[in-house]
Amino acid sequence: MVTAVKKTRAKNIFRGIRGSLNRFLSILFIVALGSGFMAGLAATSPDMYATADRYMDEYNWYDLDIKSTLGFSNDDLLAIRDENGIVYAQGARVVDTVLKASDDETYTSRVFGILDKNGNTVINRARLKEGRMPENDDECVIQPVSGRYFAGNLKIGDELSVSADGARSDRLKIVGFVESPMCISLISEPSSVGTGKITLDIYVHTDFFEYDYFTDVFVMLEGAKALDTFGDEYRCLSSDHTEALKQLADGRLAIRETELKNGIETQIEQLEAVRNALNEAGAAGSALSKDTVTRLKENAVVISAISQSDPALAKLLGDTQTAVYDALKSTEPPDESGIKKLDDAIAVLREKITEIDGGAWLVRTRDDSAGYSSYDSNVGKVAALSKIFPVFFFMVALLVALTTMTRLVEENRTQIGTLKALGFSNVEILGEYMFYSLLSSALGCILGFSVGFRLFPKAISSAYAMMFTLPEVTTSVRHDIVLWVAPVTVGSILLATLWACWSEFRACPAKLMQPKAPAAGKRIWLEHLQFIWKRLSFTHKVTCRNLFRYKKRFFMTVIGVAGCSALLVTGFGLRDSINDIVNKQFGEIYLYQMNVLTDGEMLSDDLVNYLDDKEVFDGWLSYSDESGKVMANGKSESANIEVPSDVSDFGSFISLRNRKTKEKLTLSDDGAVLTEKLCETLGVTVGDSVTLQNSDGREAEMKVIGITENYLTSFAYVAPGGYANAFGKSADFRHLLCRVGNAATDAASEKLLGFDNVLYVNASQSLKDNFADSIKSIDGVIFVLILSAGLLCMVVLYNLTNVNICERRKELATIRVLGFHPGEVSRYIFRETDALSFIGSAAGLFAGIWLHSFVVRTVEVDQVMFGRSIYPLSFVFALAISLLFTFIVDLIMRKQIRSVDMVEAMKSND
Repeated sequence: MVTAVKKTRAKNIFRGIRGSLNRFLSILFIVALGSGFMAGLAATSPDMYATADRYMDEYNWYDLDIKSTLGFSNDDLLAIRDENGIVYAQGARVVDTVLKASDDETYTSRVFGILDKNGNTVINRARLKEGRMPENDDECVIQPVSGRYFAGNLKIGDELSVSADGARSDRLKIVGFVESPMCISLISEPSSVGTGKITLDIYVHTDFFEYDYFTDVFVMLEGAKALDTFGDEYRCLSSDHTEALKQLADGRLAIRETELKNGIETQIEQLEAVRNALNEAGAAGSALSKDTVTRLKENAVVISAISQSDPALAKLLGDTQTAVYDALKSTEPPDESGIKKLDDAIAVLREKITEIDGGAWLVRTRDDSAGYSSYDSNVGKVAALSKIFPVFFFMVALLVALTTMTRLVEENRTQIGTLKALGFSNVEILGEYMFYSLLSSALGCILGFSVGFRLFPKAISSAYAMMFTLPEVTTSVRHDIVLWVAPVTVGSILLATLWACWSEFRACPAKLMQPKAPAAGKRIWLEHLQFIWKRLSFTHKVTCRNLFRYKKRFFMTVIGVAGCSALLVTGFGLRDSINDIVNKQFGEIYLYQMNVLTDGEMLSDDLVNYLDDKEVFDGWLSYSDESGKVMANGKSESANIEVPSDVSDFGSFISLRNRKTKEKLTLSDDGAVLTEKLCETLGVTVGDSVTLQNSDGREAEMKVIGITENYLTSFAYVAPGGYANAFGKSADFRHLLCRVGNAATDAASEKLLGFDNVLYVNASQSLKDNFADSIKSIDGVIFVLILSAGLLCMVVLYNLTNVNICERRKELATIRVLGFHPGEVSRYIFRETDALSFIGSAAGLFAGIWLHSFVVRTVEVDQVMFGRSIYPLSFVFALAISLLFTFIVDLIMRKQIRSVDMVEAMKSND
């Protein structure tokens, strides 16, 4: 008997699902949207971290990079390898230099002498993208910073001119392109040469440089690969070994200093012997004797050896060696020039002895890499976004699910009353509805997780491709997220069901078997405005009364649609904010067309005459640009310190203005004008004091005299007098800003590169085009966001309209019997839906302004400020999409209204 009852109840449950399949599916889909959105965004940050972690482990990116002001000997390297917890340590020769391509384009490059003869390396391996690895010492592979941004026209087979001291060859042939964890970000590493920013990473054989020492030692730590490179445990491990290596440095530096001093003293003695021999011959006023010639030949070889062991002295000693050979060939007494060159070389060596004192090791962790720290910061912002944005989305979905389940229970009042009258307990009856909710929400979660865990991480990570060069993100079903999203989602739906059932279960069976009394009609406030009310038609008056009569449905619909509309505004507004970066930065702030880097020497007359040619240029201005830092409130941010040579003319090249008031800002010696994003990050405002650190490491305190609108990179603009007062020296005006007139930019650029003073020309249009291309990937995120919000809007309206129709079937049947046409009956319902949708959409526009502001400030990447405004057209689009989905729902539900059985609907349960 018990088994038969259970079977009957099971049949009733599945019969109920089949009888309300539309409602069951609507709950399923709305749960899928909410859970998929929440889980997908929550998984994005861990997936992006995990992808970068695997990439860095796979290519053995260093855990520690040790630099020494004295270089590392082989004994230093062996001592580091013997330290506990170090898996491997590899010496490398790393040099920053300016390379020139065949088209005279120059590149501030970091050359890594780290590859063996087979083109391999243990630490800091590179992934070959095109071509092959170097096989000869005069070959290289390159990695432009963030791929295409600074690659220029370089291709395999091109040759780069090398001017670095100690290089075995003055040319390098490009044989391949690579990607490496050494360079994953658009943010360049700072450099003391060229433009001050690394634009190319070059990989060559270790022996490409003639140094007998290593500039860097890269270290891999034991157990580091098993840890999350962005986690606290990994940072603690790195910190512990950093301290241990600093203790090792004390002993090794003392040994290294002694070795270098002894070596230099020996070199000085040998050079002095050569000088004495020349002095003797010069004093005698005769040609060199045979004994002197023999001694000079021996010492000429010594000079050559010194040059090779110390490339920094190569040119000076080369001139000295030439003077010695000239003396050997000459039949005349040695002249004073050769002896002076020897004296100069000896003086340089004595100066080097004093520089050796106070040597130091600098131990850098991954946190000191610009690309690593930037990626960590930006992915962390995605994590922050995932804690707020999906919650807003999910709350809308839950609200609609509560309304749907409430209506389902109200429709089954008679059945509930009958079951209670037959002796079924509240728990047994509740079980049917809880199973209904459990099944729909569980299936919805499965569907949401299946799509969300794959769609959202890929879409969002593709947006960050504009800043980082990493493999495509690897997605997976994250059980830790499932274990909290699924219970929260299913539990919320079950609680909503319990809430809906509770009020009904308190009533007695006899009352439940009677239909619920309709809401009492009341006069509404609009009726008191007779000049409006009397002009409304009958159907419009009914619509107005019904809107305010069913208050619960009114607020549910308005809140649900407002939430969706706010999400749409946020989506379109985010796209506007990103477009502002290009449009405002390159259209309203940067008013110049070219940025020229010179060699710092006095400009030639020919170059000045060309710059003054009004047929080519509308004007030009020299300025100083150096990498530095701005510090305040315990925070430090990288920034470019820019000093114009002429403050009065600077505004015609770069617009300094307040973003909100558009008030023009001017520079003065009283302080610095900082960019808006920099001030937000540091938490400073006008009148506050900040500390500026220039490229030499000098620090100066300055007052913030203005905050200027800016979207790309952080800047501190300082007047030349203010800079000189703060740092005790004049700025180096080696950069030129040029406004190009009617001449073609490419032609002017090519002509400029032909002057000896010019090292580099950067056209702002090229940078604008590259950045505009890169941010197109953000459209994928925007599309996903808008599509998700649109689908949510549609499901919300479908559910609420379905509830509205179901609970008013008798009312609809009545007006059909009274002679209303089918179209009039449809409009009777849809007029209310459209009105509520419009009210909700309009309210959502205002809520979207707040949500957009929060999202923009949360997801901004380092060194980039998104626009703060939403274009008027975006509000129109958001409203139009909401109303479009309302119209689609109207079309879908029209058939349901027409299918209402008038006789069945008007039956009385009595």
